[in-house]
Amino acid sequence: MKIRLMVLGLVLAFSAQAFAQGDAKAVEIIKKARAVIGKEDKIKALQNVVAEGTFKQSMGQRNLEGPLEITMAMPDKIYRSVTRSFGPAEFTTVDVLNGSTTWTENISSQPMPGGGPGGGRGGGMMGGGAGFLDPAAQERNRRNDLARVMLGWFLLAPAGLNAEYTYIGEAKAPDGTADVIGVKTADGIVARLYIDQQSKQLLMLSYKDKDMTQLFRGGPGAGGQRAPGGQGGQPGQGQPGQGGQRGPGGMSREEFDKLPQAEKDKIMAEQRARQDQRMAEMKAAYEKAPEVDYQWSFSEYKEFNGFNLPTVLTKAVGGNPTEEWVVSKFKFNEKKVTAEKFEKKGK
Repeated sequence: MKIRLMVLGLVLAFSAQAFAQGDAKAVEIIKKARAVIGKEDKIKALQNVVAEGTFKQSMGQRNLEGPLEITMAMPDKIYRSVTRSFGPAEFTTVDVLNGSTTWTENISSQPMPGGGPGGGRGGGMMGGGAGFLDPAAQERNRRNDLARVMLGWFLLAPAGLNAEYTYIGEAKAPDGTADVIGVKTADGIVARLYIDQQSKQLLMLSYKDKDMTQLFRGGPGAGGQRAPGGQGGQPGQGQPGQGGQRGPGGMSREEFDKLPQAEKDKIMAEQRARQDQRMAEMKAAYEKAPEVDYQWSFSEYKEFNGFNLPTVLTKAVGGNPTEEWVVSKFKFNEKKVTAEKFEKKGK
């Protein structure tokens, strides 16, 4: 995976006076950077934006890629969908911010033995980002993760988060200097924005979070869970396309369905016990995991309908590249984007 990483040295000022002046300075820098994205009246007239493209992701020994869709409905709705292929099966992960709430679901292209989450929408084994975390933590992580999507493209935080912008200092690199803006909400520090002093373009967005690279690596038995902040996991025990194990007991759906009900119940109980044990292990590992820097770099700016937007977004965790988005198409003010798109099905 090819990724352009920026090595920046920060020059920080932390006096009370610097912060008092910095808030006004941060707003002015953001204003100028937004002017490079597009005219303010044009940005304010945006009802929705649809970005379509592809993503690549490194997960342990696997290199995955597939289609990506991100839809933002101003001022507070974000829908993100990525599809990963594992052998013959495809798994689509959907994460959504809908005003003050978030939700996630996984959609499998193949049905799973024993009435599992495959063959349609569902939670269960594949559901819920980081199921070992309490619901409030999952909600917070998902909300912050999706907020960064809107920040990265339009330097806007979703309405309702009451984001505050603070000037932190300068980041110097051999090819230039960036102004560093801190973005804070009630949940804490959502991001630091690195805006080039010459071009006024966003170069990088960074934040700190738990190091999930080891926790969600390792394939079988991972439980299909997903890291906080939208970091996708891989299918866990019982999912197609992983070491030939296609369901409970490694059986096909047809084989499983032929078993006596008592035998089915026993197999499923054993699988749930393994999952519970795995979740306990992951929770313990998560609590011990150190915090590392997460960085999104923005490049290949292009003009779309009067907006100047980055088309290549690359992610690194602790300095190691993990993910890349390449956007081929932006669509604006699509009539087919309605409030229903952001509502969870089957409530």
